[in-house]
Amino acid sequence: MPAPGAGLSWCYAGLLGGLDREQPLYGLQAPGLTGGASPETLAELARGYAERITELRPHGPYRLLGWSAGGNLAHEVAVLLQERGERVERLVILDSYPPAETAAQVSQEQVFRDAFGAELGDPADPAVQARALELVRAELGRVDDTVAAAVLETYLLTSRALLNSRPRRFDGDLLFFRAADWTVDPRRDAARWQRHLTGGIEIQELTAIHEEIARPDVLAEIGKILAGRFGEPSAAARR
Repeated sequence: MPAPGAGLSWCYAGLLGGLDREQPLYGLQAPGLTGGASPETLAELARGYAERITELRPHGPYRLLGWSAGGNLAHEVAVLLQERGERVERLVILDSYPPAETAAQVSQEQVFRDAFGAELGDPADPAVQARALELVRAELGRVDDTVAAAVLETYLLTSRALLNSRPRRFDGDLLFFRAADWTVDPRRDAARWQRHLTGGIEIQELTAIHEEIARPDVLAEIGKILAGRFGEPSAAARR
């Protein structure tokens, strides 16, 4: 399970409340959080995750899941594994959407302003950076400045990489969990994934909004649905 934009994978732990006890769960964190190099592109980050997955388990079948930016990463990792001749049994995305198809490259400053609001001020201003770190610490809880800074940098880099990426085509079906607030933005249309798949899209509706998906109770319900799906082959696998 590739990490979402902030790079932390422990947010997926709530899935254990619904999955079968025999189902292993592996969370992949962004390398920048542990002193590694921070890739500049989504493809580079996905390649690193694919390498880590095959180190843990050299051959499939694989089941991949991701929330938010982690969903986009899971999709690219699935494509990479298929290119290596491996079988991806399930691709599961939790309220993630393909980036807008535009030739314009998104800058780091744009990502910062989108994340914190233009009213926060110039991202190059040390006082603005300090305020951004305060907001990150408030979101994560009791973490020190070093961790907060690493999470902030990871979030900005991953967000920019996602917005500048171009999804490829996964050979298979998609199980898509849609947050309750998807209607607030026309870009949040699960059907936009169709051109990046050879199979179909099954949509499961959630009562939680996007930011609530990592709650243990929400993930436990998702885990229960996945436990049922993991016991049966996907439509693509049956073809």
